[in-house]
Amino acid sequence: MSEKKEYKLSGMTCAACAMTVEMAVKDLETVEDVSVNLATERLSLLPKAGFDSQQVLDAVAEAGYQAEEKGKDRPSDVSEEAEIKAQKLQKKKQELLILFDYGSALYFISLWEVWSVFLCLASWTIWRTLWSSFCHNYF
Repeated sequence: MSEKKEYKLSGMTCAACAMTVEMAVKDLETVEDVSVNLATERLSLLPKAGFDSQQVLDAVAEAGYQAEEKGKDRPSDVSEEAEIKAQKLQKKKQELLILFDYGSALYFISLWEVWSVFLCLASWTIWRTLWSSFCHNYF
């Protein structure tokens, strides 16, 4: 049996999780080579003679994670996942843009308030000086 087997993993959040799954599956005697990709949440392995897929599923479950076998009867769902992730990313971008728009508006409103207070104080000083000068006949 030299055909590569792949499994979809779930429940991993860090590199230590991926290492735990990899070590759990490497301990099986019917598995030759194991690699776990955290980013794609995939487990790939080369089986030996006497390999049983249920052993891998049990080992992953015992490590505290979930796995599903990908095979000929189970089409790859990578494109569906990629589409879902792209839609979520697009939604997050839209939310971020809306937040940026509102934040910018609030920033400029608050900035205008600061400048208006400054201008009022500055103009008050100017008008007071002018009024005082006018009243004392400096013109």
